Amino acid sequence: MKKNSIPLVALLLYVSGLCCFILPVVFPALQIDGGFGYMFVLYYLCGIIFLLAGFIFHSWVKSRNAAAHARLLEGIEKNVVPHRLGEGHEWNQQD
Repeated sequence: MKKNSIPLVALLLYVSGLCCFILPVVFPALQIDGGFGYMFVLYYLCGIIFLLAGFIFHSWVKSRNAAAHARLLEGIEKNVVPHRLGEGHEWNQQD
């Protein structure tokens, strides 16, 4: 993954959050009884939660300070299975 790219999970969370804001405006029939309260609680609150979760995941991945994430990426790049104590052992050496 490039350093400047947005992680796929964060991108999906961003798109889901934006859809929660856009859908009730584009399709007013989604508002039950035309009430703004229902639209605000259901769609806007869910949109805020999705955007916040995407931002948290995006910043966590970009920080590269999370030990589990760094160890997982190291195992993926080197074709190694990370050991629970931080040691790696080569995967499928019989090939």
